[in-house]
Amino acid sequence: MHALHAALISRQGDGSASAGVQQLLAALEAAGPELVTMDVLICSFGGVGSTQLSNHLNAHGVTTNLLTDTDNLRHCPRPPRFASSQAASESTASVTSPTGPVTGSAAEPKPALHRRDGGPTTSTSASTATAAGAGTAPANFTTGLRLGQDGGGAAPSLPQAPQLPLCRPRHVVYLYGDPLAAVASHYRRGHACHQAQKTSGHPARLSPATFPATFDDYVSRGEDLFGLEDHFRGWSTAPADYPVTLVRYERMFDMEVALPLFSMMCGHKLSEQQVRTMAEAFVASKRPRSSQVPAEYYGRMYRRLLADMDALPHLHTRGATGVDGSDIS
Repeated sequence: MHALHAALISRQGDGSASAGVQQLLAALEAAGPELVTMDVLICSFGGVGSTQLSNHLNAHGVTTNLLTDTDNLRHCPRPPRFASSQAASESTASVTSPTGPVTGSAAEPKPALHRRDGGPTTSTSASTATAAGAGTAPANFTTGLRLGQDGGGAAPSLPQAPQLPLCRPRHVVYLYGDPLAAVASHYRRGHACHQAQKTSGHPARLSPATFPATFDDYVSRGEDLFGLEDHFRGWSTAPADYPVTLVRYERMFDMEVALPLFSMMCGHKLSEQQVRTMAEAFVASKRPRSSQVPAEYYGRMYRRLLADMDALPHLHTRGATGVDGSDIS
């Protein structure tokens, strides 16, 4: 029901909703928030296993945001705003990482942005440092883009505010990982520019005609066109009125990470044994990355960003914070 509700919401947002769509949407919402509340929102900058995790959850009856990204939630650069609900407020306890629980807040130091030579750089993505920007609905970074498009010759439409989902998800998970490997994955799959238009926050500034044609060209240029620095910073420090669980992709398939993660995401629906079986199956599904990064590239780009990621526990939940950075109890 959540997937149907999200699809109808997207039709309402793009102006194509008929009277029948409006009636069905009203009927779903009248049935109560429990029916349309998604279990887990999964967001990432792509190339870090979000599709694999979503598919695994969906196969066991746990709902997630849409794989097509029609609901504009899969790659948003900071925690989005949601309408609150009692159902979504349940089970907000922090996840304990293998090295101990770590609670983040907007008051933590923000990772500095760096060029490939180690100096400061200016990212092409929108700033996430201002409280005003974080306190409003984030830009819709997929407006004008549809599944299967490669960007075409015309620039996409400018970002617009998305429809606010009816209810906050029960759990919000942000996946992150090796930024160069993620970029290499986008190039291997042939949608690098299209993905950068989603994650950068400025789709109109990026065109397939001028975007680096190959992964080697991208690293040689040395500019964070995907906006990965701001994306990671937004999810690790920007204010959110709900907890956010951050998971390192490269360790997500370790049992000591997978078991507490799946217990958090699925404990409200599945028994302890079912959760363990589910986690074991996920761990067994790990495969080597198809996209390889030459070792020398790590000294040329995203060096500081990777160091900031390495400094975090592999699994931890940052607590809810207000727009002023204060903890929300």
